[in-house]
Amino acid sequence: YQRRVREAVVSTQSTGEFLQLEEMWPVCDFLTVHVPLLPSTRHLINEKVLAACKKGVRIVNCARGGIIDEEALLDALNSGDVACAALDVFEQEPPSCDSALLQHPNLIATPHLGASTGEAQVRVAKEIAEQFAALRDGKSSYGCINAPLIRAALSQPSLAKLAKLVGMALAPFASNSSVVSVQSTDTAFVPSAVLAGFLNAKGITSANLISIKQVAAANNVSFEVKEGGNDGEITVSAGDIKLTGRV
Repeated sequence: YQRRVREAVVSTQSTGEFLQLEEMWPVCDFLTVHVPLLPSTRHLINEKVLAACKKGVRIVNCARGGIIDEEALLDALNSGDVACAALDVFEQEPPSCDSALLQHPNLIATPHLGASTGEAQVRVAKEIAEQFAALRDGKSSYGCINAPLIRAALSQPSLAKLAKLVGMALAPFASNSSVVSVQSTDTAFVPSAVLAGFLNAKGITSANLISIKQVAAANNVSFEVKEGGNDGEITVSAGDIKLTGRV
């Protein structure tokens, strides 16, 4: 169904054969579903498709509920056109306990396990550990869902380090300041990194590129951005104190 998968398999498997969907229905003995639920795949397996399938076909759907038309599947189970089916996803989740489909003797229904098997849990734990290590080492932010500033900082590690350092350097001279001015050609993450360093130097260790908005607000500190300057240069100021750093 997916072109990229089709091309990859054809290029690596000489015994495999890809068929158009209309060609596949009449010849398959087992039909397993592995597509996302999209407008184009909703009820992909419907009354017309089931009628075109080989009599006695067996169907498995562990992808998403809604890809199979459940009313059409129930009719096909009752008629014997579908010998049996196994589902762990449903159009309505959780499904009703008195659902005729759920009660059908030729249907196997289980909870959607996802990554709940022992093997999958080990793999998930390993991947998370690897992602933390990569993030710690500044190699990648893959897997981070709340860290857009970190992604930007990882693309310019030297500038990110400088921003934190000038913020830390400013703090002892501006202990009573609540606003830090930041001038840099890169305003995507530099002001936040400066403010995190500024707060870290004050002993607020929870300030970082993920938490900076909440931590800064809780401590009544903010920054103002002044665009301009030279590439690789950051100028910070608070009151009469001004510092400039260069990569």
